Amino acid sequence: MERQRFPVIPYVHTDYAWAHTRQWHVRRYLAAFCGVLDAMREDDRLTWCIDNLQHSWEAFVRFCPQRVAEFQQRVREGRIQVANGGVCLARPTYVGEETWVRNLVEGKRRFSRFFSLPLEEIDFFFNADTAIGHSQLPQLLSLSGHRYYRAQRPNEVMNLKGVPRQFRWRGLDGSEVAVARGEYYGFIFGDIDLNQPWEAVREAFVNTELRRQLELAHSGVMMICCGGDDTLPLCNM
Repeated sequence: MERQRFPVIPYVHTDYAWAHTRQWHVRRYLAAFCGVLDAMREDDRLTWCIDNLQHSWEAFVRFCPQRVAEFQQRVREGRIQVANGGVCLARPTYVGEETWVRNLVEGKRRFSRFFSLPLEEIDFFFNADTAIGHSQLPQLLSLSGHRYYRAQRPNEVMNLKGVPRQFRWRGLDGSEVAVARGEYYGFIFGDIDLNQPWEAVREAFVNTELRRQLELAHSGVMMICCGGDDTLPLCNM
């Protein structure tokens, strides 16, 4: 059997005012951003990703200017990956076509400017918390320089239909994008007791999270998120 790798990526889903006030969410995300920077000082193996501007980065720049340079340095080192989700979390199945394209393109431009990244290096689009999208999406992503696409919903429906967790999506014009579908959350509901001995934690992980992720998997490398809505880095609910 081919050896498989499962990078476990700490993640916080930033989604303003879905459960609390805007002020609560701003404070929560500032704590998450500062927490991951602190953790990176202690562990040089830790990686992370940022996927939109309005719900996360803009508030961090405003309220934590003293740590912006440190965050930018982690991006340059490749330890924080820019997963261009656009300016805000616009859903391709909800907003108009032009609105969605402008959100995508402008988000990429601002990320490029903030982090001094060439546009071609921002080639991963993370569409957290939203549906896969419409049939023209491979063309739009290809034209905007994205080669990889990560999306979630409707995950259970696609599981029932036997859709692979990784596939190449070909659009109507022949454009292609590599797609990985999967949850943006994990290890957050207390289903695994992290206070157990390591062997017990690993066995619980294999029998729950990993076994579920391996269903319909077609790749030797899979990204598994550790976190979710409003979670702090390396913490569960």
